[in-house]
Amino acid sequence: MHKHFLAKSQVLRPQRKTNPDSIVIHNGIRFVKPYLKQRKTFAKERWLHRDILSVYCEEFTVPRSVCRDMLSSGRILINEQAVSPCYVVRPHDVLTTMDMVVEKPILNIESIRVLPNLKTLSSRHHTTTTASTNAYGASSCATVSGDVGDIDGVIDLSGHYQFFAIQKPHGVPIHAVGKFIRNSLSAILQDEYQLKTRFVHRLDKCTSGVLICGTSVNAVKLYHDLSTNNRIEKYYLARVKGRFPDVCCVTPKTRVDNDDINRSCSSSIAVHHVTYPLVMVSQRRGLWDPIVNGQVIESVINRDTTDKRPVDAYTMVIGMHYCEATDQSIVLCQPITGRTHQIRCHLRGMGHAIVGDD
Repeated sequence: MHKHFLAKSQVLRPQRKTNPDSIVIHNGIRFVKPYLKQRKTFAKERWLHRDILSVYCEEFTVPRSVCRDMLSSGRILINEQAVSPCYVVRPHDVLTTMDMVVEKPILNIESIRVLPNLKTLSSRHHTTTTASTNAYGASSCATVSGDVGDIDGVIDLSGHYQFFAIQKPHGVPIHAVGKFIRNSLSAILQDEYQLKTRFVHRLDKCTSGVLICGTSVNAVKLYHDLSTNNRIEKYYLARVKGRFPDVCCVTPKTRVDNDDINRSCSSSIAVHHVTYPLVMVSQRRGLWDPIVNGQVIESVINRDTTDKRPVDAYTMVIGMHYCEATDQSIVLCQPITGRTHQIRCHLRGMGHAIVGDD
């Protein structure tokens, strides 16, 4: 990792591209041209003494016509050699397939903002805060208790901080997955920005925000040790519908900074302890809903699961601001348990759903 990146906040531009002709930028959208990807596998026992055409058609559900075209064009090889559709698979054969990869487009990343190091991010209360925002108006914060400069291992032997943060754009997955390989954040950072990053946590593809990275394997281990020892607390800011009860103030202000969070946490204001149990209502979509007064507040009409076993969940919620113009509130949430969709379920159970969570 280039350690001079940790000195101050910088906006980095791409340094190079592995193959500039493979990337197309059109109207702010980044496209990756279709390309071939090699995949090798040893012949399985159940494939032996069968012709290669039937193996691909039945085992890999490749249409027979497509399989013939791949064999004739050399995109299917046996032991690095082209074969006919009548070739019979033998023991120890190596099947090589050249798959056509068509990736999904993403918003073009013209630059990556590298944020200040953790010491610069420290507030006067000695907490390091990072925030991220998703499409539903919710943002998350992680704080490290204590002065980060006093935590063993945060500063390496050279006097450099082992953590830094980057601003992740929305719509981009962190790691290669599915139809996002070269259009993943890790691939873009490594190929075009010369940054070999080690992410200590993850953000969803649809979420934009601050992403903490480590400069070494030891840094990642240190972060997980801090989390295991309860040295890291997570807070979430959410923009919800309606006037939340016991808000700190009524104002048209819609932006909340770190001072507001610290002031809300330290002041003697009403804290709502939400303990609605949660139940899964859609296994296919991974959706959970709260149980309020014995009734499930369902967010989907058609349930696709009969598993109604509830799980306990606990969230602390503080009302911070209310905007009369939009009839929306900003609340601060601290999940004590870590259930799926816990915050959105608890807020909707309180009658103040996150904006956009329909």
